[in-house]
Amino acid sequence: MTHSTHQKLSSLLSKLPNQLSVAVEAEYQAMVKAYASREWDDVQTAAGRFAEAVLRILEFHTSGSYTPIDGVRKPNRKTVIGNARNATNLSPTLRLQIPSMTELLMDFRNNRNAAHLGDIKPWHADAIVVTQITSWIVAELVRLESKIADDEIQNIIDNLAELPSPLIQRVADVPIVLDASLRAEDKALMLLFDAGQAVDAKTLCAWSEYSNTTRWINQIIKKLVGEKKIYVDKANQVHLLSPGQ
Repeated sequence: MTHSTHQKLSSLLSKLPNQLSVAVEAEYQAMVKAYASREWDDVQTAAGRFAEAVLRILEFHTSGSYTPIDGVRKPNRKTVIGNARNATNLSPTLRLQIPSMTELLMDFRNNRNAAHLGDIKPWHADAIVVTQITSWIVAELVRLESKIADDEIQNIIDNLAELPSPLIQRVADVPIVLDASLRAEDKALMLLFDAGQAVDAKTLCAWSEYSNTTRWINQIIKKLVGEKKIYVDKANQVHLLSPGQ
């Protein structure tokens, strides 16, 4: 899934009201970011908000208007889904698959967490399911709601079929940042966030694959400290602060 696809998603959905296309893009990006960061609960939360936007798209197609996204009003889920399934003028996707998948995304958000109170916590598996469902819906919306050439649509759909890559992979308990283009300070923040606890400054330097420890301390660490993104205690343990998150 390419970054360029995310950037232009809302403009691709040119047949939809702007508020809906922007909401689809924002929540889809939030879900992908959460998945790449291994924040499984946040994946389901973003996917649920994405489903709320899709519900309004179905409402728009069946009634010509939709419930505004204002944080107060919500469309009646049962009514909207029923109207979509009965609208014979809609494409089969909008009548059948998308309504069912939208309800499934909402059920994952609303009901699945309650089933996770025991020792077994299948959050990762749940995140994979909702990410794939959401990506499939986005691909269908691009196919149905855009005015671009078929070959470009095909390329976007092929990209959306790929699960987002994790930002960090562990090898023998060593976290490795997979995006080589990131700046050293961004790698440091990402590694701290992934660790979930304070990390020794020199260990953080090694994880970031920064060759000069002295320069690391004097330039990268001091810069982040000055920006109030990290705090270094007397034992040289680096703590991630809220702005750094």
